[in-house]
Amino acid sequence: MIAKLHVEKDLTLEKAVEIARGIETAERTAAVAQSPASGVDNGKEWQPEPVAGPLHSLKELLDWRQDDVDPLLIAFIPIASRRPELSRAGPRTLLCHDMKGGYQEDRFVQGLSTNDPYTFYHWQQLDLFVYFSHHFVSIPPPGWINAAHRHGVAVLGTLITESKGGQQFCREMLTTQEMLHKAAEQLVLIATVYGFDGWFLNIENDVPVELMDNLVEFVRYLTERVHAILPQAQVIWYDSVLRGGKLNWQNELNQENKVFLESCDGFFVNYNWTREGLRRTRELAGDRWNDVYVGVDVFGRNCPGGGGWSTHVAIAMIREVGLSTAIFAPGWVHEVLGTEDFHENQLRFWNFIDEYLPTHSISTLPLVTTFCQGHGKHLYFNGEIEKTGPWHNLSAQQVQPLYVDTRPEASDRPSDRTTACGEKNATEATDIVAGGTSHMPPQTHGPGATAERGARGKDRDDDSTATELESIFRGMKIPGRVQHVENDGSWVRLRSCSDDAFTGGCSLLMEGQLGRDTRHLAAKLLRLSVPAPDTTLLMYVYKVDQGTGVTLGLNVTTLDDDICRLESVFTLQGVTHWPTSLDNGDKIGQDLLDKCGGKVGNNWTLRCYQLRVQNCTLQDIFLTANKEKGSHGGNFRFRVGELKVLNAESLREPLPTISRVNVRDVSWSEERVQGFAPRLLLSAKLHWSLGRQAVSCFRVLCRAGESPPTLLGHAYAPAFHVLDLEVPMPASSNSLMLEFLVQPVSLEGFVGSLDGAVRYTLDYCSPNQNTCIIQG
Repeated sequence: MIAKLHVEKDLTLEKAVEIARGIETAERTAAVAQSPASGVDNGKEWQPEPVAGPLHSLKELLDWRQDDVDPLLIAFIPIASRRPELSRAGPRTLLCHDMKGGYQEDRFVQGLSTNDPYTFYHWQQLDLFVYFSHHFVSIPPPGWINAAHRHGVAVLGTLITESKGGQQFCREMLTTQEMLHKAAEQLVLIATVYGFDGWFLNIENDVPVELMDNLVEFVRYLTERVHAILPQAQVIWYDSVLRGGKLNWQNELNQENKVFLESCDGFFVNYNWTREGLRRTRELAGDRWNDVYVGVDVFGRNCPGGGGWSTHVAIAMIREVGLSTAIFAPGWVHEVLGTEDFHENQLRFWNFIDEYLPTHSISTLPLVTTFCQGHGKHLYFNGEIEKTGPWHNLSAQQVQPLYVDTRPEASDRPSDRTTACGEKNATEATDIVAGGTSHMPPQTHGPGATAERGARGKDRDDDSTATELESIFRGMKIPGRVQHVENDGSWVRLRSCSDDAFTGGCSLLMEGQLGRDTRHLAAKLLRLSVPAPDTTLLMYVYKVDQGTGVTLGLNVTTLDDDICRLESVFTLQGVTHWPTSLDNGDKIGQDLLDKCGGKVGNNWTLRCYQLRVQNCTLQDIFLTANKEKGSHGGNFRFRVGELKVLNAESLREPLPTISRVNVRDVSWSEERVQGFAPRLLLSAKLHWSLGRQAVSCFRVLCRAGESPPTLLGHAYAPAFHVLDLEVPMPASSNSLMLEFLVQPVSLEGFVGSLDGAVRYTLDYCSPNQNTCIIQG
């Protein structure tokens, strides 16, 4: 592995914690540093929020114990099912994430406050994600695992040995079969406990020839054991050491390194390959051609095409011979091009290579997304700002769409600073139409154009073939590379925006222009492959930011067999259209009926539809822009804040519950700084147990006395660390009550009332009282 050189210094832990705590001013920070805090605690030394990190030595690996792992470091989201399954996908796409040496902002498992984090959101084009660093054992931070798993993408940790230190690691680990088996068992247990899906092995040092049989046995045994515990796991070997023990990158699969492919699930070819080497690799791999991942270095470094904006050149060459590809260090767009136009540059970079990256489909319900990318300028809930200030937490990332962009300039310039994503003159929202083989209400019809995945990528289908799209999709053309959809100036673009959101930190913007001859324009939002329930409920929340005479629509297409039958599509704006399978007294259903068709939050509109089909598979979801009758169209901009595709029967299920909340390791400190009022700070660890129902996350709130509850944050584990929470200072003779509340959020995105939240009450008094008793 060719290491990247970094000119930026790593963000220190102390600095990041300071940012995360949100110290009020630089003056206060300086004053606190010079003024000792006084206070009382429970006699235990407080340990701050855990941070994700690597193991540095073989001793650390062998001494690692499951009981020592903080629950916050464990991924919470199981990997979603997908179509095609990883074993059937090919050629595949692997992303190897090497970002400034690893463990940057992503190591803070409860997130932090930052304005310009690196994030990734093109998951439907990936099959595997490797978390890479130059430490001995890289354990992926839970945020990456949670985000990837929501999209059905497997995550691998890394074991790497390098240079002289690496030679010593290998001597220690491979000396005996007993030792190498123990090391492998520890790696299997680590992946199982932390919740990721296998290992990337990178031995970049000479290995004594007498230990080579043991090295091959280590790879074979690790693969065998991880499959026994995690059947879908992957172990992938990097093109480095030869069968004779010499470190010599071959840049192809050959007889000197094929033994490693034969011992595990995949082979990662080094970056300096040639066309001839690719052909030889393809021939030698035989029927395991899709298990060979040919490296593409986005930083260039002797990789064909030179990386950067020309990364697509190398990927195209790899796809010509039918091999899988491994994209190394796409964080180049953040590290080299900077943060100011990061999202524009990221979209453009992936749009360039989109043609060569087959997409996989989401294959489970419920499908719920607010399109949040795991960061924002503020944190929103139901259309209102719930917590002010910038934030970043990859665990909060929701299912991401396919980011379509058919502007002619999309492939020609690195950034576009002229189009702000902030709300402009939000007008009265117009109706949304729902869709069927394209399913939708009958009032929308006529010719139009379709923009699909930036118009370039190929989709993966299983064993069936989609029927022709009907209704407005009949006659629509799917353009080739990024270009105008029609020659009348029509175009469409999907992108994320953090200037406004419904829930989370981002919403999805659909913007574009309907030309004179185009009545309808459709952009593929998500690929599905889900057996349709008898009654499907579709819900979405939106605003109209710009445009008159143009309405926003939503279409669902089906992958039909001969007996797929559409029964009805109803707009849910009254009780008469509620699915017959639901009781009128159903509380969740009734709440939805009360809201559907009306305003929610800050001028957002909620629309609900039900779709009744039999023996069908839900295939794709499209957003459409539609000219109203008599309108000449023009520019439009819609903001979509939430999308839900649910089995209506799931609304019968009760909301998830948790058992009592427990609090431990309570720590108090009193901060006294000249020129500032004293502050009483509380740190504590909350934990709870979940019932049988799965949840998407937990909302953790706090209430002091009779004041309204305030959000502390979201937990993506059955635990939450409260760190330096400022609480009211009691009078010397009084005690105060502090209450922590935890609300589970269902997979369907529903939250119970605060009255039903499980809570923990803490009575406390002034730290100046020597006889202060804290009760919980």
